[in-house]
Amino acid sequence: MKTNKWGENMQYSISNWIYATEDLEKSLQRLAKYKYDAVELEGEP
Repeated sequence: MKTNKWGENMQYSISNWIYATEDLEKSLQRLAKYKYDAVELEGEP
């Protein structure tokens, strides 16, 4: 978690929608590279 100049905590996020058909494995590797520490997966029935 990052802290802004006012001392407030901030979380960054990314949507895989912009990567369209990219494999989940590749997306997760990118997130790890940039030190993301959590992933939320959502599915539809």
